Amino acid sequence: MSRLRMVALLILGYLVFIVVFPRFEGELLNRITQTKAVRQSETLTDWIDGMTSCECSQARMTCNPNCRENPQLDGSSPRTIATGFFASTFVLTPFVPRHLVFIETYGKYQKPPWVFGLIATVAMFTACTINFVLGACMGLVRGRPSAGQRWARSLDRWGPGVFLIGCIAPLGFPIGLASLYLGWRHTRIAFFLPIAAVGCACHILVLIAASGPLLRWWSA
Repeated sequence: MSRLRMVALLILGYLVFIVVFPRFEGELLNRITQTKAVRQSETLTDWIDGMTSCECSQARMTCNPNCRENPQLDGSSPRTIATGFFASTFVLTPFVPRHLVFIETYGKYQKPPWVFGLIATVAMFTACTINFVLGACMGLVRGRPSAGQRWARSLDRWGPGVFLIGCIAPLGFPIGLASLYLGWRHTRIAFFLPIAAVGCACHILVLIAASGPLLRWWSA
């Protein structure tokens, strides 16, 4: 299979995933909430309860606030925003589309946009930092990788500067993978952290600035 055909199939698969994601997201949440590990952990249970809401067919006074059987994601919850942006940047959860998370939560969040931006930025920055640490640990175990891809060679040459520029582009730049790679290449963490903080903030600000067209496109 040619490289171009492989890229086309990956893009098609990604678009299909975006279409089915809301259903997948709900089913995945249900499976997670029913697992034994979550049920035995008060911290995880409380966190998921803060991300969910309950749609009641009965009077609201009789609704169980902790939806155990059929929880629905609450897009207006700060925990949903934080979890969504963390998961969409963390390298171990690479198939959560960050832009869909933004569309599904930004329009529902009732507080000022800067509060939303702060929550999303902190979540992204936390994920990038963990990615960097994971990459640094991989580098200690397996040594520094060879740079075969063009964007990887650019990261080798220009380092966090490329990462910062990539964060400003809302589409196409692998933020989570790039932060992992910079850790693998032994970039100085004292240099990476401020660049990552600025980059994540810029990324969220670009999404907020483009929120009108994004929300209109999604509602069309």
